[in-house]
Amino acid sequence: MKLISRYNRYIIPTLTTLFVICIVTSYFLIKNVLQHELDEIILRTKSRIEKYADSSGRMPSINSFSDQQIKFEKITVPLKDSGFSSTTQFIPEQNKSHISRKLVCSMPVKNELYKVTITEPLEGTRHLTILIVKIAVFSIFFTLLLLLLINRLLLSKLWSSFYNSLDLISHFKVKSPDVLQFPESSIDEFILMNSHFKMAAENAARDYQNLKLFSENASHEIQTPLAIIRSKLDLLIQDEGLTERQSDLVLGAYSSVSKLSRIQQSLLLLTKIDNRQFADNSQINLAPEINSKIEEFKELWQNKGITHSAEIQESEIQCNKQLMEILLNNLLSNATRHNIHNGLIKIKLKKRMLEISNTGAEQPLDAERLFSRFYKGAVHGENNGLGLSIVKEICEVSAINITYDCQNKMHSFTMNW
Repeated sequence: MKLISRYNRYIIPTLTTLFVICIVTSYFLIKNVLQHELDEIILRTKSRIEKYADSSGRMPSINSFSDQQIKFEKITVPLKDSGFSSTTQFIPEQNKSHISRKLVCSMPVKNELYKVTITEPLEGTRHLTILIVKIAVFSIFFTLLLLLLINRLLLSKLWSSFYNSLDLISHFKVKSPDVLQFPESSIDEFILMNSHFKMAAENAARDYQNLKLFSENASHEIQTPLAIIRSKLDLLIQDEGLTERQSDLVLGAYSSVSKLSRIQQSLLLLTKIDNRQFADNSQINLAPEINSKIEEFKELWQNKGITHSAEIQESEIQCNKQLMEILLNNLLSNATRHNIHNGLIKIKLKKRMLEISNTGAEQPLDAERLFSRFYKGAVHGENNGLGLSIVKEICEVSAINITYDCQNKMHSFTMNW
């Protein structure tokens, strides 16, 4: 979930609850204010009645054209002021009753005592309250919608540099010579983040270059001593004076040196691929290349009892010819070396797809580590664990997507471009 979504997930219910509380509170506050104003009108009416009675010595005549109702009743005992109360009042013009405010009090006029009842309907006040509440509700929800829209636009703009930095980091490769250029930002936290990202990327690129340089130098420096050792062992093997045990020891040493030489050559090849020393790509027709490889491996497959099937269609790829030959050699060698007795190799070439499958162990290989350097799915004396790493590197520099799958003891490598 994105940060803005998580932010809205918390802020929307919070603001909605807050606004609902504000609406309810506003309703009752407005209602109380208007009710208080209505009570003030009733008190002013009472005051005018008292002044009129004091000056004229009688009660005023009642205006029947007003919704305000005033009643006078003669009483003998003074009433205690009952204060304001809510009641219902029938309005003939509207033919219905409305909630009203009522004040009952006693009022002396000369030697007589009257009970005065003043009733004022709340209908106008209620309509005004509802109108004000509707305006408040519309204003609040319009404000909420506007706030969410502004937040979305504003936060998207504020976080744009953050996402741009993440995008740069996600596509960063230590092999790339390009220096990362992070977007400028005026936000201190993003500036700090970009500086740490840049520092980490520079350290990773520098360490990679140092490691690559060490591997390249080590591979080159090992060549000469290995050649000398192999030459000396060749001479020693030809010595007729060696005993059988001595010959076995020399052959074991020669085998180990040969394996070390193959590792050195593989590492040197990986270094050359990393350094993009195979840049001269060309359009290659894969059909004759694969047919040629099948002819090369056919005798070896017959000796191991391996049968093969091939579905070859015309297919072209933009790639370095030498690298493609190494890739096919490694995949077919891998399919041969890890096959079973009387096994099967299937080769399928389509327009933009090549699949090489072979029978093998029942358990699939570790797909996450399969293309890692020196990974060995099983113990093979001649396997140095670099063949599939070289395949992966060639696929990367040639824009080829390679995947591994295992179904019914058939281990398949599929390449798409």
